[in-house]
Amino acid sequence: MRLWIVTLWFVISVIGNPAMATSLTDDSTLVVVSYNIKAGRGMDGQLNLRRTADVINRLNPDIVFLQEVDSVTHRTEEVDQMMKLGEWTNMKPVFGAHRPYDGGAYGNGILTNIPIKKQQIHQLPMTAKPLTALSVQLLNKDWESPIWITGIHLYMTAEQRMAQAKKLNKIHQDYIVPVIIGGDFNSTADSQVMRYLSEQWQIPAKKGNSGTYPADDPVKEIDYIIFKPNKYFKVLESYVAEIPLASDHRPYVLKLKLK
Repeated sequence: MRLWIVTLWFVISVIGNPAMATSLTDDSTLVVVSYNIKAGRGMDGQLNLRRTADVINRLNPDIVFLQEVDSVTHRTEEVDQMMKLGEWTNMKPVFGAHRPYDGGAYGNGILTNIPIKKQQIHQLPMTAKPLTALSVQLLNKDWESPIWITGIHLYMTAEQRMAQAKKLNKIHQDYIVPVIIGGDFNSTADSQVMRYLSEQWQIPAKKGNSGTYPADDPVKEIDYIIFKPNKYFKVLESYVAEIPLASDHRPYVLKLKLK
């Protein structure tokens, strides 16, 4: 039973009340990254999780949304990837499994250097295999109230992704605190999914080449960080990092000022 139970030390859902008034009165900034890491396997076919950690460290983030993370699977040498990435980046790791896989588990991860207060796992609909969203409540000592962040990886068909987007809206509909969602949406900017989400969420434009996939020739923009309500955030930077080798996606970086 060692498989992915190893990671349950930080995966169990703790349900809190999201509907709390908030005021972020300091001048804090957040560097937020979304990165599909392909379980640490790069465009060269090499499994090198340390290289993944080096990419993250280079970006100097406060929050990292990770997709395609393995937990003690055979294909990635039975490594608890979130624990290792947390160790190598000096950030707090959280793993949210979609499902058991290859002797372990497969899912989303979050790294952060901000104190974690609560976390939740949400089931998302319309997939042949289980799919989840991972939510974490953060509270910095300088903040008056918390923020919520949610990591996602939407798939497969457009119909399924739309159903998942609707579930994300339902999950967050009563949140009046700041909320950030990041991940691989598998949807281009002009897709029905992203147009639907833009009705309730701020979706920052990326400076320069907005493509995030494939990493060696990024012609598709499918990775995003979105947030609401707009009054709590000011976008300082929004760009895709020019890192072509460590995964099949390039990391997306969003720098926010909390108002």
